Amino acid sequence: MTTSPTRQLDEARSNWLINGRWISVAGAVATVVLGRRISASGPSLLQAAIVAGVMALTNLILWRRTRNSGLLSVHTAGTWLAIDVLVISGWLARSGAVLNPRATFYLVEVVFAALVLGQAWAWFIAGLSVAGYAVLFAAPDHELHAAQAMHPVVGAHMQGMWIAFAVTAITLAFLATRLVAALERSNAEIARLRDRSAREVRAESLANAVAGAAHELASPLATMAVAAHEMERQLKQIDGMQDLLADVNLIRSQVTRCREILDQMSGHVGGPVGECAQHTAVSDVIAAAISRLGEADRGRVVVEVPEMPLVRWPTRLTEQLVGHLLRNAIQASSGDQIVNVIAGPYRAGIEIKVSDLGTGITPDVLIRVGEPFFTTKPIGEGMGLGLFVVKASAEALHGELKFRSIQGRGTTATLWLPTDVATSVESP
Repeated sequence: MTTSPTRQLDEARSNWLINGRWISVAGAVATVVLGRRISASGPSLLQAAIVAGVMALTNLILWRRTRNSGLLSVHTAGTWLAIDVLVISGWLARSGAVLNPRATFYLVEVVFAALVLGQAWAWFIAGLSVAGYAVLFAAPDHELHAAQAMHPVVGAHMQGMWIAFAVTAITLAFLATRLVAALERSNAEIARLRDRSAREVRAESLANAVAGAAHELASPLATMAVAAHEMERQLKQIDGMQDLLADVNLIRSQVTRCREILDQMSGHVGGPVGECAQHTAVSDVIAAAISRLGEADRGRVVVEVPEMPLVRWPTRLTEQLVGHLLRNAIQASSGDQIVNVIAGPYRAGIEIKVSDLGTGITPDVLIRVGEPFFTTKPIGEGMGLGLFVVKASAEALHGELKFRSIQGRGTTATLWLPTDVATSVESP
């Protein structure tokens, strides 16, 4: 039998809890001192010193633990807050019970639990505080009895105060936990947007570098292609030059391959630069992507696309994205295995799934798919830019690219794009 790991507080929350409890200790002492100045019959300084001493001692223990290990478990912190509630209850029971206005110290513990420990502990501390306040009605306090003897309505008033306290404690626990949850979601969204922005900046930098390299290499490659073609034409007129002709043909084929690689690299890395979105059918985009494959590969693709309304996409870019996914799936499959393409509406957008029946991807490789220059292909067969282009371009269109793989059963790449890319990109 295994047990789940204990959840730990981060450093910021641990410090916030410890510093807040030091303030609570100081506040408890200050209220007693001021109370004694206002009224000579105020709470006992000895009782206040004991309460403050217990809270200070427990806080010192927490501080030493975080200083030594750097971690403080939620269970430990919640336990000490519960002890605080019990100590406050004992103090109030010995000094005025429900007549003691310092019962509001319960609310401080509720707020600490809600802001630092989470929803479960917040409700527990709130319930414990409400119960502790209720127990004070049974405390044998002569001041309460005297007040009830002089004014019978005091008892009803105190019960009303308890109900008001209970409602306040529950409301605080609810609102504070909701606030913390909203802040955590907001921080997570900010972190996601920052990460996305950083990826887009990297993609734009890579696009500029790649476009510059492609431009510089295009001219010499074109010259090489023309020279190779001229050599081939002249060699055909001379007998016994078959070996040289084969070498020239090899040069031409390699030049053509270099040009294709440069065309892919200089494509729209990171966004639909220079291309406007236009209305088109999803089936037409997929058909155009398939048409760019070789004849044998086109026969291996099985498409399932239902009738859907027109989308507004940059067609050339989206055709390139689907084409990248198709070529990747075909390369991951054996020669006779089919590649399935399924499209359909999903979340105010269109989802295109490209699935192969290959060997699948291991989990450690799957988390790196889409990184620039990361590839599992042999040297010379890939640069690791294809899926990076697809992912960066999809995110620039406010879409996303995800992968799911089962070893031995294949991989599914899911490309999701908004129905109207232009509106999505222009919106804040």
